[in-house]
Amino acid sequence: MQVISTQAFLKIQQRVKKLTVSEFCEKWIPLLYNVYPDDVRYRRACVQELAKIAGDATTYNNIYSNWVLADNEKGYPRYIRPLLEFADKQYSIMQTLNVLPQHRLEYDEKD
Repeated sequence: MQVISTQAFLKIQQRVKKLTVSEFCEKWIPLLYNVYPDDVRYRRACVQELAKIAGDATTYNNIYSNWVLADNEKGYPRYIRPLLEFADKQYSIMQTLNVLPQHRLEYDEKD
């Protein structure tokens, strides 16, 4: 078995398409919350899921107030992308095993 160098691995990783916040939401929010992009509750479901994934690093209100759900680097903290990539893999496995959970919206704030 041939082992690649660290530099070669890093070059490959740079070419791998990174999952964006909107791509994550478009893929998983309809499946997890049964809420679609044209629904007024969609942004709330996205923020709720991001808060759940971020865990103790932030709060729902902080995300809702300060984060932009756009696909730019300034719209959300640097650490969110690796967390989303991990959650995407976890949800993909759960979906394959047919054990993907159904979440309900917990927050009643108006968008």
